[in-house]
Amino acid sequence: MIALSFNFAHPFKGRVLLRNLDSKTPVGCHRHFDSEGRNDFEIPLDIKEDGRYRVALDWGYEDRNFFHQSDILVRSGKLVSDQDLIPFLLNE
Repeated sequence: MIALSFNFAHPFKGRVLLRNLDSKTPVGCHRHFDSEGRNDFEIPLDIKEDGRYRVALDWGYEDRNFFHQSDILVRSGKLVSDQDLIPFLLNE
């Protein structure tokens, strides 16, 4: 399983959006996530097919809104490229 692992300076409460960039239909999936007050947490990504994906995080903290977007590449069920995912680490 591929998951985003975080060590934020603050807890995370927001949306995680995942979109397959190789799909002919631009449909993605999103879900709400709450780290429940933890700064260290993991968000599992439900990736069933190999390909290029865009992962976007949208969250709020102390009356401020944040957004981060990165592209990843998955082959044989494993992450092979995380070109923009700094400071995020991906686990398998």
